[in-house]
Amino acid sequence: MKILCHRGAWNIDAEKNSIAALKKSIALGYGFESDVRDYRGELVISHDIANENSPAVEQVFDLLSTPPPCRG
Repeated sequence: MKILCHRGAWNIDAEKNSIAALKKSIALGYGFESDVRDYRGELVISHDIANENSPAVEQVFDLLSTPPPCRG
């Protein structure tokens, strides 16, 4: 079974969909669920309606292409 974090691993609403929340879910060994949306002609990651705080899809792809830290 794979555990997914909804909008990343977050504790307060302001952290949802943030790069920090996505990094945290990966560091904990979890996947995450979100959506790719258009915001002013740019692709961003946001589960809800995108806004100026939504991370660019390229940031998330860079994050996903970086090997996770060793857990052990």
